[in-house]
Amino acid sequence: MYFADDYDCVCFFGYHAMEGTLGGVLAHTMSSKTVQFYKLNGKYIGEIDMDAYIAASHGKPSVFFAAGDIACAQATRAVERIVTVTTKREISRNEAEFRDNEELFAEIVDTFADMLTEDLQALLLPQWESFDRMSPHQKEMHTHWTFVEEK
Repeated sequence: MYFADDYDCVCFFGYHAMEGTLGGVLAHTMSSKTVQFYKLNGKYIGEIDMDAYIAASHGKPSVFFAAGDIACAQATRAVERIVTVTTKREISRNEAEFRDNEELFAEIVDTFADMLTEDLQALLLPQWESFDRMSPHQKEMHTHWTFVEEK
């Protein structure tokens, strides 16, 4: 993920639910062929969590997320105050019920207009601050990435 200093926040569009999520359309984490799951501090995380923490490490709050309903629920779990717009109702790995494009785009525009009045820095992940203050050894002891090797 690249961060330029002149951006104030991060918005996510089109993310999928993490690997192993029942009903998540094309659910994966990085590569469903080689990665079964990731864990951070004993908690299963997906790309949403990873990218929100990376953004926070650059001082950028994650403020908006537009994707399927299951992925939106995972985004809210990762970033409690993130604003979400549901683009589709996820039914299974290969099936979803999509919203009307005009209605969806209007909701996204309206949501952004409402967000412009928020204090975006208040949305910065507080968990990162305490994690960032750990020594490299403490971080190593508290961060566990689990990979499944390709056979």
